[in-house]
Amino acid sequence: KPMYINGVTKGYANETYSYSTSTYDLNYDQLYYLFDWGGGSNGSWVGPIEAEASCTVEKRWNNTGVYEIMVKTRDWRGAESPWSEPVTVEIAPEFIVDAGDLYRAQPGETIQFHGSATGGYPPYSWHWDFGDGTNSSEQNPTHAYTTTGFYTAVLTVTDNISTTKVDEAVVIVGKPDTTPPTISVEKPVKGVYVNNNKILPFFATIVFGSVEIRVNVTDESEVTYMVFSIDDTEVANFTTPPYNWTWDEKTFGRHVVEVTASDFFGNIATKKIVIWRFF
Repeated sequence: KPMYINGVTKGYANETYSYSTSTYDLNYDQLYYLFDWGGGSNGSWVGPIEAEASCTVEKRWNNTGVYEIMVKTRDWRGAESPWSEPVTVEIAPEFIVDAGDLYRAQPGETIQFHGSATGGYPPYSWHWDFGDGTNSSEQNPTHAYTTTGFYTAVLTVTDNISTTKVDEAVVIVGKPDTTPPTISVEKPVKGVYVNNNKILPFFATIVFGSVEIRVNVTDESEVTYMVFSIDDTEVANFTTPPYNWTWDEKTFGRHVVEVTASDFFGNIATKKIVIWRFF
């Protein structure tokens, strides 16, 4: 029968784990393995695998509980071994950590941070990195930033079997940004374009063939979302630069290209250009 089962004996729901086993055969036959995962759940025969070679399979438990897992083997003739000695596997609830969403304060003002953790194997240990060179080992620490800016507070939680989970929260120190983003269309500008190349200056934007729409956006805080629309229909969106999109749809006539940008504080800016497209 199989000599052992190697793998974790404490795990988490909805995580995938690898288990391995091996055995020998006096005739050096190729072998097949069958795992019993406990709770009335069996896998399927795995193989053929060379005698004494390791057999590795993956298992994911969706439900918490304690499972007795075993494995047995058979050769190509159909001769089966007994089940191996059982191995007890404990599956805990999924380990989830939360650092909160958004914290705001003025320089020197104390912020109350809130950390939480569920699942896994308590008790937990806590570590906050506030992003300004300071940290704390409390679950719900307080901290004051001295300088205006954006910070990322990182919460790392370790459970009783040394598994760590990380979550981040954004910290804004200073007055909120109330200024919308500034949008500038770099391409196409007024002129005649043929297959994305500007060949002539002109009082309007005329395009033959495809053209790249290229936009630059600046903001006091951070641009978080950018949308390109043509004739009120969204055609592309972005969360990070570069904000470039190639318009290669075959069309004819006058079109309105609208660019909309929003920043971290929800300020929105819009810019429209008219493009005449031919083919």
